[in-house]
Amino acid sequence: MAVKLILTFYETVKTYLEGLKGAQERVAALEGAVAMGEQKFTDLAKELGQEKKSRGLLRAALLTKADLVAELEQKLQISQANQQELEKTINKSKKEIAELQNQLRELKAQQAPTESSAVIVEVKKKSTSNSEASGEQGESPSPSDAIDWVLKEKAK
Repeated sequence: MAVKLILTFYETVKTYLEGLKGAQERVAALEGAVAMGEQKFTDLAKELGQEKKSRGLLRAALLTKADLVAELEQKLQISQANQQELEKTINKSKKEIAELQNQLRELKAQQAPTESSAVIVEVKKKSTSNSEASGEQGESPSPSDAIDWVLKEKAK
């Protein structure tokens, strides 16, 4: 019976040792899985850090571009205001030019009859007053003298 008891004890220890060996294998597998998980965690932490840096750089670039857009919008508004002012000035100048052209046409229309009458008067003057012409030693009056004389005659 002692032998039986020893055999039973031996088989129980053997079973426990096999269970312990299986547990050690599972522990080793779990430690490997933990190490892989830790490596994966480390890799993910590095990627997260890189993504945060990239995000910061993108934000800085976005802010820079937003500032640039704001500056360009301001310049656009100034340019549009300048364009409107120039268009107003151009339109005003066009109106002034048209008015001046009309005045010039009217003056030309007024001068055309005056010039022809001055020529007629000048011719009459030469033909009627030979004594005056001989006093001037055969010189004909200048156009400005003729215009002055016509204006004086009209004023009378």
